[in-house]
Amino acid sequence: SDKGIVYQIKTHKLPEATLQSRGKAIVNLLPTKSNESISIALPLPQDKNKLKSSYVIFLTQQGFVRRNQLSDFEKIRPSGIIAMKLHTGDKIIGVAICSERDDILLTTKEGKAIRFPVKDIRIFKGRASSGIRGIKLKKNDQVLSLMIVNHIDASYDELKSYLRMASFSRKDEMSDSEPVDDNEGVKVKISPEKYSELVASEQFILAITEKGYGKRSSLYEYRTTKRGGSGIIAMKLTDKNGKIASSFPINTNDDIMLISDQGRAMRTGVSKIRIGGRNTQGVKVFSVSGKERVTSADKIEEQAE
Repeated sequence: SDKGIVYQIKTHKLPEATLQSRGKAIVNLLPTKSNESISIALPLPQDKNKLKSSYVIFLTQQGFVRRNQLSDFEKIRPSGIIAMKLHTGDKIIGVAICSERDDILLTTKEGKAIRFPVKDIRIFKGRASSGIRGIKLKKNDQVLSLMIVNHIDASYDELKSYLRMASFSRKDEMSDSEPVDDNEGVKVKISPEKYSELVASEQFILAITEKGYGKRSSLYEYRTTKRGGSGIIAMKLTDKNGKIASSFPINTNDDIMLISDQGRAMRTGVSKIRIGGRNTQGVKVFSVSGKERVTSADKIEEQAE
């Protein structure tokens, strides 16, 4: 929950309709307090070996993170257990399962992002501590998303070379007015084999703003740094596109669903949103009017026939 309490419920005890929904339908089955809400529902692996070898990452709105063995939460009493102590005014906004081979990508409302290895977060043995700083926030900023992404064994110069080569190969997908970052002066040339390897491993991050602008950019543009820094630009924000409302990894064949605070919804294909560099403002995806704002966006993954 947003108060740092972990509850557990067996899937077979949930009505089918509840499995397809979020929020109150699940809260009604749990002994939550009146000022407490469920932040995320996370399925646990049934494989005992995977349970023991995996970790769970907790993220707060103020940018604090902590890592526990997932097995620490294998058995939870019905009333729930404390997972993390929170600073005054803070709350849990993200929980994810990961391995030591993964990286963590955090994105903020003011368009900042930081990427660092899971190993940068020490394993906490107890549950009653506030964790450590994942990202340093400026005044009035807050963390929006926790993403677990693939760690890539490539140097910064190799990735810059790849991005420059890739931008030429997918000109039709790029925004004409918002090209990728200029990579002139790259000193490292990558082999065809390395290029193919990077193509196969490439992930894309989608960012959607409150005023309906969207942009997908390569994960390779988010260089790996140390935990606790101020981050780098994830998206260029102006009065035209507003603050970031949502950000998450996507695949080209996915669809996304956007919902506004006026109750309007829109579904569109990710392939219709052009690729742009980190420091670009995106293109119009969802037309909002007046004071209307996009409040939520999520992906609908491609499913087999």
